[in-house]
Amino acid sequence: MSTMNASSDLSNIMQDCKRRKCSKDQIQEFIDRARAYWSGNTGMLVVVESLQLELEGMA
Repeated sequence: MSTMNASSDLSNIMQDCKRRKCSKDQIQEFIDRARAYWSGNTGMLVVVESLQLELEGMA
């Protein structure tokens, strides 16, 4: 999977979680799994951290 596709996929999954009204804990677990999976890829970790910031900004 290319990084560009993976980045888009992560963003789409995040939006789907929000649309489905997943709890913040569920979304955090998703972000934690993504962070662990992409731990060796700096570019993808930037995407994961942007999702983390998005979660922190959620009401």
